[in-house]
Amino acid sequence: MALESLAPELPMSVLGFSLGSGVATAIINQLGAHRLILCEAFTSFRDAATVSWIPRRFAHLVPPIWHARSALSNCCLPVLVVHGERDKLFPAAMASELAGYCSPRAEFILVPDTAHNQPFRRPRLDYWGPIIEWLSK
Repeated sequence: MALESLAPELPMSVLGFSLGSGVATAIINQLGAHRLILCEAFTSFRDAATVSWIPRRFAHLVPPIWHARSALSNCCLPVLVVHGERDKLFPAAMASELAGYCSPRAEFILVPDTAHNQPFRRPRLDYWGPIIEWLSK
């Protein structure tokens, strides 16, 4: 894998943010990763669409992809789920549910006063600090 070849002596961690969390959970069991971090994540693409922009009656039209439950239930890696308390795109309950899929290997951090895109638009140490600390363990 290209990522492993860049730094073969370092443990690889995968971070999925928002839409990227669906991709990260879908491929995590195929990688040689050591840890998984999910930020502002969702439980499935269909769930994400119906809480964000598609009326539930049209849910059957959304592709049934990126089901985190099946991927995370089989994942043996430590998982960190980080979610903003004021995320209006994906509810914090989804993030908590994700952590539950891989319990007891998961930690869940709810960051106060943080909206969905805020962690990368206006990075703050109260959001990224616990991630850095967790990766340092």
